[in-house]
Amino acid sequence: MLLFYFFFFSVLSNNNNNGIATAFITTTTPTPFSSLHHSSDASSKRQKNTDFLNNRQRKLFMTTTTIPKSSSVLSKKRGEQQQSATQESSSSDDDDIYWNGRYVGRLLFNQIILGSSIWIGGVGYEVLVRESDFASISSFVYGIIGVIPLLLFSYYGVETSESPYVSNINVSTNRLVLQLLGSKKFQPIVAFLTSLALASITGLAEEVLFRGQVLPSLGSWSITQGWTEDAFPAVIYGTILSTIIFSALHINPTGVILSLYQQVRQQFSEDKDENDEDSLKALWVDIVVLFGFQCVTGLTFALCFIGTGGNLAVPIITHTLYDFYTFYKTHYVVTTQMEYATALVQPPEEVNDNTWFPSFFRSTTKEEDEERRWSTLYGTNYVKDIRTAFYYYMDTNRDGVLSRKELRIALNSYYDVNLTKQESQDYFQTIIVDTNKDAIEYKDFLKYVGRKEQQRRRGGRWNTNQNSTNQYTTIQKAFQEDEKDSSSSPFFASFFSGLS
Repeated sequence: MLLFYFFFFSVLSNNNNNGIATAFITTTTPTPFSSLHHSSDASSKRQKNTDFLNNRQRKLFMTTTTIPKSSSVLSKKRGEQQQSATQESSSSDDDDIYWNGRYVGRLLFNQIILGSSIWIGGVGYEVLVRESDFASISSFVYGIIGVIPLLLFSYYGVETSESPYVSNINVSTNRLVLQLLGSKKFQPIVAFLTSLALASITGLAEEVLFRGQVLPSLGSWSITQGWTEDAFPAVIYGTILSTIIFSALHINPTGVILSLYQQVRQQFSEDKDENDEDSLKALWVDIVVLFGFQCVTGLTFALCFIGTGGNLAVPIITHTLYDFYTFYKTHYVVTTQMEYATALVQPPEEVNDNTWFPSFFRSTTKEEDEERRWSTLYGTNYVKDIRTAFYYYMDTNRDGVLSRKELRIALNSYYDVNLTKQESQDYFQTIIVDTNKDAIEYKDFLKYVGRKEQQRRRGGRWNTNQNSTNQYTTIQKAFQEDEKDSSSSPFFASFFSGLS
């Protein structure tokens, strides 16, 4: 990737003699990118392949800190590292403040390297001084206006979207923020300062490079190559090409290379696994979706630059505000959800203080009766896990019940169960069929999942010797009609049906 980067800019630097317009003429200097790498500790090649497929999100982390917005919290298959980050951040009960200075420093270091020509007074610094007008109030006004469509797209296109193809964006964002600030409690001051520092240096470094240097250089290059002789088409070429590069470099190339390797390996392997093929398809969908999302953000920043006559201060402000919103609000959402769930998740035996009194003389709620029933069959940890899943993973609006939309989003994001709207509606109606209500209560959810597990155990489709009794497998299997493989998940049911 670095060799490509140096070669790319060496070509551009030899073709920047033709100007598009005064605001778009610049000289480019190679600046190294950094990327996140992933390695597997599997004990065998087969295990490595399985780990790679089941944890495909680890391959898609952005190479910089420009990250999309999310509102979900945790996942098992798609966010095991995110769950471990939550546990690590919550491991010290005596600490009032959690702040991963090492990880914050690494992200800052990545951006310092990216914008090195700014800090040393090189070409990046010259572009910043020449093309930016921070003294004008209009720059801040336009910067604020520019971030509004991004926030709307983020909220309606990702945060509240039912599409299963944006769940990787959600999980990736949450994992990053969990690693930075933890999940124990909301830390307004620490989160504000951390978000501001990361967002500011990211917006500055990336906009100076991609909009201040790459965009005009590619526009000049299009003139040199004879694609056009006019300034306006050259600006269009520069915008499109620089946005493509910006988006591509926000996807970890390791994930793309490994997915290609796995795909080639599948073609020549005699032992083909249908589940691996589905996971590979899902991985490519994740890559395409993430690339498309970054194209939207990159194009918005480019339009802010071009629309203000080449004022680089505008996209820097827009970029900074967007990233700040992403970091800060995600931290708030994750910690608020954690606090809400923690208050509601407790072992069944702690529900009623009068446990010493015979149950047939005690006044109990239907919820307590349901919990006691399943804890008697499968243990208190089983019931506590289901309760945790309900209030922590699923009830994201924290109203104590599940809507059909919450159910569908949670099943896809955390349990690799991809349901269409109609399928989720069918499950929804099945769970509430005896309640005459318009939402799923916890006791009804527990009853449905418990009965499903009971059916599997009676039918001999549950291997208790494999220690697979956990809320992830239990809930996943409760919403999968296909029981032929207990370790698979039909994530890639249909790309277009998932968009419905």
